[in-house]
Amino acid sequence: MAAVPIRYAADPGGSIDKAGDSSKTTHAHPLPIDGYRYLSALIVAALHGKPKRGNPEPALHARKRIVGTVALAPPIENVAAGSFRRRQPPEIRGTG
Repeated sequence: MAAVPIRYAADPGGSIDKAGDSSKTTHAHPLPIDGYRYLSALIVAALHGKPKRGNPEPALHARKRIVGTVALAPPIENVAAGSFRRRQPPEIRGTG
């Protein structure tokens, strides 16, 4: 998945769209598509030198700084907002 945002890093918005499109070949449900889009935004942010730390929710802010407000499915938005920081491993479970 990382190859897509690396290849299209010069066009952050396009990179995120292309990452979402690349998910559709194997994971066409909206949640994995948005997961790919979000991870792409994080990779592009890193490639553009955006700091991982320094904001209360660095991943969410990095995404907004690079591509503006990108609507994500609520479960993905919750992760982007740091929901995983408020939970312990028994509460963090994938659904397959």
